[in-house]
Amino acid sequence: MQMPRSTDAMARALGLGVFLLGVVILLFVFATAFRDLAAAGVLGQLGAPGREARADWWGLAVKGVFLLIMLVAGAVVANRGIGLYGAARGTDEG
Repeated sequence: MQMPRSTDAMARALGLGVFLLGVVILLFVFATAFRDLAAAGVLGQLGAPGREARADWWGLAVKGVFLLIMLVAGAVVANRGIGLYGAARGTDEG
C-alpha cells in the first residue's frame, strides 16, 4: 500500500527540516568554538604560570568537552534528518 502524496511531501519536508536543524547545531558549535578559542587574550593567558593558568586550562578543557558533545548531537540530528528524508522518498524510484 502506497502512502498518499501529501503525506510523502510532508515527510520529506520534515526530514529536510530535521537535517537543517542538525546543520544549524553544527554551525553553532563551530562558531562558538571559534569565538572561544580566537578571543583575544584567552589563548595568550594559557601559558602563564600560576594558579590561574591551571583554571584557564581546566575551563578550556570543560568547554572543549561540551563542544564535542554538541558536535556529536548535531551530527546525530543531521543524520536522522537524512534518514527521515530517505525513508520518505520510498522505493518508487526504480
